[in-house]
Amino acid sequence: MYFVEAYLENLLAESFCSGIPFSTVLLDGTEELGTPLTSVQSYERALAHADSGLALITGTTANDVKIRSALAVVKGRILLNLNRPADAATAAAAVASSFSYTNAHSQTTRDVTMWAMNNSARRYTVGQSEGTNGLPFHTGADPRLPICNPRPTLSTACRNAGVTSTVVFNNGSPTLLYVQMIWTTRDANVAVANGTEARLIEAEALLRAGDNAGFLAKLNALRAGVTGLAPLADAGSAAARQDQLFRERAYWLFSTGHRLGDLRRLIRQYGRSQATLFPVGPFAEGGTYGTDVNLPVPQAERNNPNFQGCLDRNA
Repeated sequence: MYFVEAYLENLLAESFCSGIPFSTVLLDGTEELGTPLTSVQSYERALAHADSGLALITGTTANDVKIRSALAVVKGRILLNLNRPADAATAAAAVASSFSYTNAHSQTTRDVTMWAMNNSARRYTVGQSEGTNGLPFHTGADPRLPICNPRPTLSTACRNAGVTSTVVFNNGSPTLLYVQMIWTTRDANVAVANGTEARLIEAEALLRAGDNAGFLAKLNALRAGVTGLAPLADAGSAAARQDQLFRERAYWLFSTGHRLGDLRRLIRQYGRSQATLFPVGPFAEGGTYGTDVNLPVPQAERNNPNFQGCLDRNA
């Protein structure tokens, strides 16, 4: 439960503006409404829960190792958000590269959301250089993100992955449907934290420490395990190496809730601008992209009288 708390508190801080009110349900079932915390305070709250969980795990059973590794990865993620890359790498170091903590799905409980909203309902399509700044996911030909293009006719592979049409559902614009082929069934498991993320945390710490050779070796050690991925060469400059790192994170961690937090970190810690990272220009469904770098606060939280709005809307 400490892992769940730490993971969700960190994810909320990555996703929403500064000023999150964390509430508590008491033993008698009543709710104690929280007061707004800054983003840093939210990350520190998540870190405290991760540390509390790690302090309780002293055993060596398979379950002990699994939960300890999951806590270590999420602790590393939190420490990256707190701009403590060396500490993040220390937290992640003991996690095996083969480790994976997965969220299970089944037809009697809940479908995989990525499969349901992309493959099945066709409400989302895999992005392609969205708003100029987005990555070219469906022309990138990257084996970490296999793509099924159901046009002009549905292939067997597309049908087997749950696709029933060639068009995006109820879409008034000429948006093409591209389908992810990572989770090809409604009950596929999704990694919440894994050893790949641990190695990426270590790679970022090496980059921040100026160890460009070690950084590149860490990325290439991951790529060596995937058929069709050539080793990377040194990108040649600090900014290009940063782009290289965050592109690798985008493909390794595709659609697992990391990208928004990564883009915001690029602004906070690497000096990038919103206009060079987030979508800009015309939006396919009408209008233009705005300048927000976080998600709107949901109505349920705006009903909390202690929440008076974002403390700030910055990254």
